Amino acid sequence: MRGKRTKRTKRAKRVQRRIEGLPERLRLTIESYGTVSMAATAIRRSEGALRKWILGTSEPSASDLRAICELTGTPIDWLIFGSNVSP
Repeated sequence: MRGKRTKRTKRAKRVQRRIEGLPERLRLTIESYGTVSMAATAIRRSEGALRKWILGTSEPSASDLRAICELTGTPIDWLIFGSNVSP
């Protein structure tokens, strides 16, 4: 039984890191601009693509990250690495 708890604990930590990672910072950044639809139009990407980035099912390219940062005024180091600089 102890082994199952350890596996669950490790999985929970991975999920928590994912939530606190790039997808969550993308969500916060895009919300600071407005809606997903507005941001998608502004950076010339589909709304579906942005939603996938926010859900963490796919990742934006470097040029997409740059476009989001330029659009929102978000520091790229915060968006990518989550350093202590807030959007």
